[in-house]
Amino acid sequence: MNTWRTLVALAWPTVFSGWTKASFVVVDTYSAGQLKGQALAGLASGVLFGWLIHSLGHLTSSGTLAFCAQARGAGDDDRARRTYTDALALAVGCGLFTSVAFYLLADPLIRLLDLPPDTHAHAVDYVQGLVVLGPFFWIAETSEQAFRAFFDVKTPLYLVVAAALVNVALNPILTLGAGPIPALGLFGTGLATGISWVFMSLALLFFAVRRGYLTRPSSAADILLGAPRLMRVGLPLAITNACFDLIWMVLTPYVVMTGPAALAAIGVGHRMEALGYLTGVGVGHATSALVGHATGAADRARALDVNAKATVLATALIGVWAACLLLFPTEIVGFFTDEHAVIEMCRDYLAVSALSMVLQGWEQVGTGAFEGTGRTVLPTAIAIVGYGARIPLVAMVVVHGHTAIFLTVAATAVLCGLCITLAFVFIGSKAVPQRA
Repeated sequence: MNTWRTLVALAWPTVFSGWTKASFVVVDTYSAGQLKGQALAGLASGVLFGWLIHSLGHLTSSGTLAFCAQARGAGDDDRARRTYTDALALAVGCGLFTSVAFYLLADPLIRLLDLPPDTHAHAVDYVQGLVVLGPFFWIAETSEQAFRAFFDVKTPLYLVVAAALVNVALNPILTLGAGPIPALGLFGTGLATGISWVFMSLALLFFAVRRGYLTRPSSAADILLGAPRLMRVGLPLAITNACFDLIWMVLTPYVVMTGPAALAAIGVGHRMEALGYLTGVGVGHATSALVGHATGAADRARALDVNAKATVLATALIGVWAACLLLFPTEIVGFFTDEHAVIEMCRDYLAVSALSMVLQGWEQVGTGAFEGTGRTVLPTAIAIVGYGARIPLVAMVVVHGHTAIFLTVAATAVLCGLCITLAFVFIGSKAVPQRA
């Protein structure tokens, strides 16, 4: 197997798939902007819970990728098919439980944000519309990762693009109404995303059956007995993502203390970083599939080789975007705002975050390598400690202004990326057996 050729072949469709998924929020934002009142603010609040729902999807999808890839690396395609099939049953169960829970608890949970009444109502509508068809999201996420384990990455990409087009078509109709279809507001915005999940999940299942990726499921008892093993891979990753969101919620008041422009600059800066972050996630998924394959084949040297080459690939791809942000910050930020104070602060943010953007790519690659081995507790611990340190550090430096906060955020990202990369090389790779 040519590592470079296989890595690139797996990575580029996964990267483009992540970029395409980012378009859902863009379309939601456009539709919300057409509504009166505090719809945009409600959407921003509801999206926080949307990310939490997406994070929970790791519970079944990450273990599916790891164990299907390991089975295929060991030459046991029957075990890979069984893993995927049983994971689907768990995905349906988890999807039903979380969807009902979020639908019923959306109002009291969002009330904790202490939003104005109009904003609160919009946020509840969005979350409830999003989770009505929630189980299909779990099916789609689990299936997408299984396809990657089978080295079938173009099919999910094509279907993600098709699902995004379904969302583009339905979003304004369900949000604003058209003909006999009533305007559903942000409930319709979330529902349009849910319908796109239905399309994608059913299409993935169709191709999975045609290509022989599925088999008869195990008994209900065996599926339940295997659930902890599958979920222990994704649970730490779900916790990491949830904690990252919560940490930024805690940091927000400190950022506001330096002025509203600083908060706006970070918001725009996060949009700039998203392209690099999603690129890292895509390369990380490819790394996970290949390291999982090497784990099943008991080839530690190949696992280390994949991790090293994936780190180089992520550095090159993200480095190009980071260089663009360093060289043309005013022109790029100008697409999002024309406020001079925000542009100036965003230039400061991008100047200090360019290096950390690359190291975040290392973090995603390293985490993907750990995921491939099926052991994700260590990178989760590093990320939680590293990013959690932002809270006391920012509290100490806030008196020095927004630049001190930006530097602190960038420094913690750099340290996390370095530590997770080194942790896989010296610790995580030992989980991969080595042939005599």
